[in-house]
Amino acid sequence: MKIIKIKDIKSKLNKAENPLFIFDDDHDGLCSYVLLRDYIKKGRPFATKGGAILRDNRLSEKINEYNSDIIFILDVPVISQEFIDGLKCKDIVWIDHHEVVDLNGVYYYNPKIKNPKLYKPTTEICYEIVKGKDWIAGIGIIGDYKIPKFLKKLKKKYKDLFNDANTIEEIIYANKFGKLIDIINYNLKGKNKDIKKFMETIPKIKDPYEILESKTENGKFIYQRYKKFMEKYKDLLNKALESGKTKDDLFWFLYAADNDSFTGELAQEIKFKLKNKIVFVGREKSGYIRFSLRSPNIPIRDILKKVLQEFNGTGGGHELACGGSIRKNDFDEFIKSLAKEFKKKQS
Repeated sequence: MKIIKIKDIKSKLNKAENPLFIFDDDHDGLCSYVLLRDYIKKGRPFATKGGAILRDNRLSEKINEYNSDIIFILDVPVISQEFIDGLKCKDIVWIDHHEVVDLNGVYYYNPKIKNPKLYKPTTEICYEIVKGKDWIAGIGIIGDYKIPKFLKKLKKKYKDLFNDANTIEEIIYANKFGKLIDIINYNLKGKNKDIKKFMETIPKIKDPYEILESKTENGKFIYQRYKKFMEKYKDLLNKALESGKTKDDLFWFLYAADNDSFTGELAQEIKFKLKNKIVFVGREKSGYIRFSLRSPNIPIRDILKKVLQEFNGTGGGHELACGGSIRKNDFDEFIKSLAKEFKKKQS
């Protein structure tokens, strides 16, 4: 890999003719794309499913159909060498903030190279590169659980969206700005054609009220899609709180898959509601359980990796927020082992 500087990323953006933006399908990935797309007023979006999709040359062949002169990969934690080698485009810029990966054939920017303990969402990096809409940057950064440096400016500009909220939880779960974060997140779910329309529409939105108050057709389209998914989410949240199980400091809940995953959202909000519990939310699909894991204060990434090795599972993430996949048949033993390791960590 070749380490790239912020000024050189901006230079590549300025020279781009037919860029493709590949990004993780969450707040951070989406908002990173919007900021860069807004800056150059060109380029196509391509959302991944949890990042791990970038693993072989079958997807490379699909990406090659875009005939892009440059590809920007944003907030994607896992990319295989096979995927990169299969791309015809050889000008590839990968901007990320997860664990550092050494990959040939990419221009790589990751703040963890210099400071492994630094937590800087990809949206924050992209905002440093091009500035742009501060409310979009705020959604990406706060949605990825960090207070942006410009929060005071944002609160002054959009006072009614924040009220007196200062903590991340207060902003996300008790204010209109948190609703805006949900709106963006839920619009990345559903049918591919609707997600594609959303990704093409969101850069056209000029201010948050256009969405929150359905002031325009574009804003109305985004808000109506949010309402549809929010109803499904609330039903699942209530079921989780009513029927979830607890062992020591670990809470877990499983649900059957349909076309939409809410594991991350459920795990995050349940962690907020239960305060001191480590929260596991899993979704059963095709003989596997795909899950999200959240912790209020205990670092869990290394523990998760250790337990996953016992069961040939896959996963990773941040210190307090992880995800992964295990075989359904292994779940009972997996959850016992996980609870045991967490208990050892606290003793």
